[in-house]
Amino acid sequence: MALLCVKCQGAAVPAAQMRTFEYKGKTLHCIEMLSSCMVCGHQWADDTYEAENSEHVEQARAALAID
Repeated sequence: MALLCVKCQGAAVPAAQMRTFEYKGKTLHCIEMLSSCMVCGHQWADDTYEAENSEHVEQARAALAID
């Protein structure tokens, strides 16, 4: 099922952006996947990448434990 933009009904494709968050007093960064409209450029988070984004957060936390 193809995702459609809520603003213009254009087709959506995967996109990524840097996510920054605090964990145990440290600033961590990871990639966050989201959907982006090919027509108007609107970006939004949805359930499509929820599991993948959670894994990216856990990997960033695990990297902190290695340091």
